[in-house]
Amino acid sequence: MDEWLLILHEALPEAIGSVIAAVVLALIGAVLARILWLYRKGLRRMTGASSNPPDFSPEQTKELLDRKRQRLFELKKQQALKGIDTEPHISIEIKDLEEEIRRLERMLR
Repeated sequence: MDEWLLILHEALPEAIGSVIAAVVLALIGAVLARILWLYRKGLRRMTGASSNPPDFSPEQTKELLDRKRQRLFELKKQQALKGIDTEPHISIEIKDLEEEIRRLERMLR
């Protein structure tokens, strides 16, 4: 019994430290991903930049829309496979693509 207590006494602080480090790294990743998303959104708003310049033909717009839908599909597959372990940048890119797809669909109407 004393051996088990000794093992726990030595291993427990290391295990707890690893868990805390993993949680801290996950939080830092989430915060950085959100900052990047906000930066990109603000940059697009300030510059008026879009992924579909006004001189695109309807055919080019449709092709761009198809590519964005393909990318969205692949990201959603990754999200489904990883579940709660999905990296924040994937979730952010999914939201961005959904927004861009809606905008492109409005342009084609």
